[in-house]
Amino acid sequence: ENLQTTLRASEDEYQVTARNRNELRTLLDNSIDRHHEIAELLIRFQLLDEHYESDIERLEGIREAGSLVAALLPGDCPLCGAKTGDQHADTECDANLDQLVAGASAELQKISTLRNELKTTVSQLREESSSFDRLIPHTRNQLASVNQQIALFTPLLTEQRTSFQELVEKRAAVRQVVNLLAQIEDLREKKLEIEASDVKTEEETTPTSTDLSASILYEFCKVIHTILEKWHFP
Repeated sequence: ENLQTTLRASEDEYQVTARNRNELRTLLDNSIDRHHEIAELLIRFQLLDEHYESDIERLEGIREAGSLVAALLPGDCPLCGAKTGDQHADTECDANLDQLVAGASAELQKISTLRNELKTTVSQLREESSSFDRLIPHTRNQLASVNQQIALFTPLLTEQRTSFQELVEKRAAVRQVVNLLAQIEDLREKKLEIEASDVKTEEETTPTSTDLSASILYEFCKVIHTILEKWHFP
């Protein structure tokens, strides 16, 4: 019972340590996967930021060129090549400078907003990546420590299990001997009962002695005396 109690405590401690190891393994695997995912996202977002920067430079060029063209003196249209006399300022042109500049400005503001949101997201991802840079080595150290504890604890647990199994087998052997002794004692009691019963039966079947009277004995002796004389017994 003492060894069983110790063994149960050891197995409980081993189970807790094993669960801790599994949790650390899961945490480490998830952290590594997330760290790799963040690295891939940062690469993609870097390309997206470069694309935004290229769009911004293009739109700023369009807006600046439109402003400069609008400030030029009347002449040939720089967009369609129409002569001054052929230009119709009172009608809408497919390449209306004011509309073109306004559209470029609106698109530029939209892309700038998206780029700022992208910078915020990248900043958060880099901060999360930095946390994993600290968490992953720490988790690996914890996992190595737990593995070392299990490596040291396993032989002790195996020894306790072996000792317990040996005691269980020994207990079974002792119980078998006890049962045999009980059977022997039971047989002895039955033997004594049988012997006592035989003695009682013998006493019951043994004829009891009867006292004869003197006259009967005298007559009997006379008969024996007569027979002995006929036999010429001295």
